[in-house]
Amino acid sequence: PAPTPMAGPAPVQRASFPRLRFVGTFRELYLLAEADDELYVVDQHAAHERILYEELSRRYREEPPVELEHPELLNLSLGEEIAYQERAEQLEAAGLVLEPFGPGRYRIRSIPAFLTAHPALVAEVVKGTLAGHSFTEAWRTVLARLACLPAIKAGHPMAEAPAQALLDALARCEMPWTCPHGRPTALVMSELELARRFGRRGVRAVERVNGKR
Repeated sequence: PAPTPMAGPAPVQRASFPRLRFVGTFRELYLLAEADDELYVVDQHAAHERILYEELSRRYREEPPVELEHPELLNLSLGEEIAYQERAEQLEAAGLVLEPFGPGRYRIRSIPAFLTAHPALVAEVVKGTLAGHSFTEAWRTVLARLACLPAIKAGHPMAEAPAQALLDALARCEMPWTCPHGRPTALVMSELELARRFGRRGVRAVERVNGKR
């Protein structure tokens, strides 16, 4: 019979994420992996973003803020100053402490510990936090932005060991199925679905020895 167009596999929403076994890559962007009778196509950038985002979130919750040895000066617009006055307590609870230093100028006295690895972005983080509609939304946007910058990009080849390590880290995440921006990290297709699309009658019998194929 004439071949019919294949509709792509849909993102799968599940409570748990299995441990995957790396089997290959496609286009230096997608990791191919398997778990039981399912094929997983994992977006390496989205997956790494999720891993980094949760690591930053953990450090934000657990590590005490760091006082800057040389406080950074920051210019705020009138709107930003108003937003700061409204959110000063929330910012201090998050580890961001500012103090007035002249008209429209503030000194950044302390920052969350994880920001010490991104000194050039401190001012951007402060302004981004002041620009959001809500503190929680603004802070999530900041963390997502910081997770995106160092995440593995498309076109970055991954060898088996680091690819497997990334898949293992993704499986340990609290929300492994989406990146911080809401895109899926993985698409899943069952062996039965593959068999149907190839016109096979059923799944292939695969011998398992000690949990391995």
